[in-house]
Amino acid sequence: MFDEARNQPAVFDGRTSALDWLTTELPTLRALVDLAHDSGRNHTAWHLCEAMWELFSYNRHYDAWLQTHTAGLAAAHELGEPAARARMLVALSSAHLHLGDVETAANGCHRAHELWLRVGHRLGQASALESLGVTDLVSGNPRSAIARFSRALALVTAEDDPRAITMMHRRLGEAHRDAGNHDHALDYLTHAHQHFAAIGDDYMTSRLLIGLADLHIKTHRGDQARTALDEALHLAQRAQAPMEIARSHQMLGDVAMLRGHVAHARHHLQRALSGYTAFDAPEADEVGRLLARLDPGEEEAPT
Repeated sequence: MFDEARNQPAVFDGRTSALDWLTTELPTLRALVDLAHDSGRNHTAWHLCEAMWELFSYNRHYDAWLQTHTAGLAAAHELGEPAARARMLVALSSAHLHLGDVETAANGCHRAHELWLRVGHRLGQASALESLGVTDLVSGNPRSAIARFSRALALVTAEDDPRAITMMHRRLGEAHRDAGNHDHALDYLTHAHQHFAAIGDDYMTSRLLIGLADLHIKTHRGDQARTALDEALHLAQRAQAPMEIARSHQMLGDVAMLRGHVAHARHHLQRALSGYTAFDAPEADEVGRLLARLDPGEEEAPT
């Protein structure tokens, strides 16, 4: 399917129009994945899941994500193709991790890593190690994450994959930040930010700016954090990336609270809550609790 698609003229004029189409057609695509699996068209089933990865990365339609990739994993299992199973496992693990089920996510990543080892696919191994490292970060174990990301970096460097190398620099920056190695974190995150900004990738640049802002908050550099978040919000809006928009608003609210600016905090947190709620994201619960704790006496709109 993908080989054929690469040889065809582009259907969409860019990422935004492609994502808009995928969003509109998502109910049909969900049904097609089930139909393909139920009718024994297993290659088509898991390939359709792969085609929706960008949509789920951006917009987190969790019900559709879990449904389609569970069917895709079953299809890959019936095919007996380790690489297909591994890709479905990593994608499912990402959904489980975003939903807060760290144990299920880690188990899926371990299984995927074993499958990639079996077929000797180094980029696949690196992807599984990256996902395992992210579960380490969520679990509060940045030292283990650093070890996994370092192994992944060695693998993608051996494959000479510039984007994957930059992604590992980003992950190492996040891990060193959480481990308290702030100078290392700044070096890694700055390098990754410069790379994605240079190639005009608004989505990844916004994510790197959010990561840098988190580092600035941890090192008590509120002005730099706000500057990074203002730019992250602008780029996320331009990229039409709703989860990054919500995350930027949430962190701008955090910065405002640290400064005692209650009205500004409420302004941003309410927008974050709206964004998360639109996708049934679990982050909505945390933001709701933050809003409930704000002093209701300060109501003026932010300027």
